[in-house]
Amino acid sequence: MSSRWGHFFQYAMADEAASYDLDEDEPRIMENSGLSALSLRRFINAWHDELTDYYDEDFGGEKIIADSDYGDTIIYVLADLRTNIDSTWVPPHIKKKYKRAGKLRRHKLRHQWSYGNPLNRIQGFLIMREVTNSQHANVTMCIDTICSTYFTGKRGIGSDLMVLAKDFSKASGAHDIVLEVANEFSANGFPDNKFSEEEDSEDEFSDEELSDEELSDDEISEEEDSDDEESWTPDDNVMSILTDELWKKCMRKSKEGTVYYNLDQNYVEAGLWNYFHCAHESPSDSQLWSGTERRVISDKDDPKDTDYGGFWYLKGKRSQTELMRFYEKFGFKEDPDVHLDWCMFDDIPYPTMRCHL
Repeated sequence: MSSRWGHFFQYAMADEAASYDLDEDEPRIMENSGLSALSLRRFINAWHDELTDYYDEDFGGEKIIADSDYGDTIIYVLADLRTNIDSTWVPPHIKKKYKRAGKLRRHKLRHQWSYGNPLNRIQGFLIMREVTNSQHANVTMCIDTICSTYFTGKRGIGSDLMVLAKDFSKASGAHDIVLEVANEFSANGFPDNKFSEEEDSEDEFSDEELSDEELSDDEISEEEDSDDEESWTPDDNVMSILTDELWKKCMRKSKEGTVYYNLDQNYVEAGLWNYFHCAHESPSDSQLWSGTERRVISDKDDPKDTDYGGFWYLKGKRSQTELMRFYEKFGFKEDPDVHLDWCMFDDIPYPTMRCHL
C-alpha cells in the first residue's frame, strides 16, 4: 500500500505530461480551476503558523507534518496558495453584504470567505480509500468524499477533483474506481440508530476483558509521545475544527434557498481520522481486508423498501440525477454489483457507480 501511495505523491503533484521526477515541493496546478493540488498534511504544513494564530490551537508548530506513513485513506485538497492576496479580501457580491452587515454578521462573513481564515484557501477536497478485499481482490479505489466549496466564485473545481481521482487510481494500479451517490433519502427505512449502535457496540467492553498486562491510557500516551515526539497528529480540538470546516464546504442551497448537506458531519470526521492515523482495514500487510457482506435481493421485480432498487433507493437516486450525470462525464456508470457483490459498502442502498480503468 504505502509504496503505491508514495509513488503517487510525486505523480499527482506534477503536470500530467511531466515526468515523475519533478520536485515534490512543486504542487500540481489543475487545469480548470488553476488551484494547486496537494495533500491535506502538506497544506497544513505550509500554513501551520497562520492556522495556529487564527484558531489558537496547535497546528504543528515545529513538529514534522508530512505524509511519511500511509493507511488506506488519502486526502487531497485544491487550494489557492497565492501569497499576494489581502487576507481581508472577499468577493464583490459578499463585500456589498459586508458593508450593510452588523458586527457579528461581518465576523461570520469574514470567517466564511476571507483568507484571514487559512482554511478558506481550500476550495475543494477529495477523500479516497482503497477498498480491495478478499471477496473482490482486484485493486479498487473508492471516492469516499468529493466536495467543492460553496464559498467560492471559482469554477471547474469538481472536474479537477475527478481528474485527480482518476490519475491517483491509475498510478495506484487500480482496476476500477467506485463511489456511492450520497443523498438524504437512501438511509431511511432502517431501524433508528442501526448503524450507530453497531459502531458503538464494537467499542464497548467490560473491565474483565482488560488483561493485567495492558497499558493504562496515560502509559499509552507516554509511549506514543516518546516514540514520535517530532511528528504531528491533530488533537481533538483541531480534529473538531477540521471536521467542521471541511463539512461546511459541502453545504448547498436548494432553489428555494434551503440549506442542506448530502454528507453527515461524522462521515467527514471518520475520513479525517483514518487519514491522520494511517488506519488500515486489513489486519496485516500480507492479508486483504475481509470486506463487508454480499447483499441479496429476494425479489428483483419487487424489491423491499430498503433493498437496492427499492423505494428509498429510487427516491435517493432521483434526488441526485444531475450529480450522477456529472459522474457519467468522467466514465462512471451505475453498477448494482458494486453494492451487492463487491463487499465494499454498508447496507444503505445508495446508488453505486463504477469507472473501469
